[in-house]
Amino acid sequence: FHPVVASIGGGIAGSVALIIVAFLGELVFKKEAMGGGDIKLAAVLGMFMGPYVLLALFISFFVGAFISILLMSTNLLKAGQQVAFGPFMAIAAIITMYFGPQIISWYLSFL
Repeated sequence: FHPVVASIGGGIAGSVALIIVAFLGELVFKKEAMGGGDIKLAAVLGMFMGPYVLLALFISFFVGAFISILLMSTNLLKAGQQVAFGPFMAIAAIITMYFGPQIISWYLSFL
């Protein structure tokens, strides 16, 4: 891809992916499930990372779930308590920047 196309496409992909998550989360939980800042952060990460933003978002959900379960098991987080998603996106973006191609190659080796 041309870098400009990858940047625009990544920004759109990142923001649209989280808009869908926010919409579905609000439908299921009947309250705000994803803040506007998270959507904007996903768009900026997408402009920086291009199509790798989708991998970063995928990883961020796992990182967020792992840390949230860990915090709940130690009673530092109560069930139903909201957790900021931005830090998980940042951690996943760093993981993706350093290991993204290797993760994708590893995943595709199963096909």
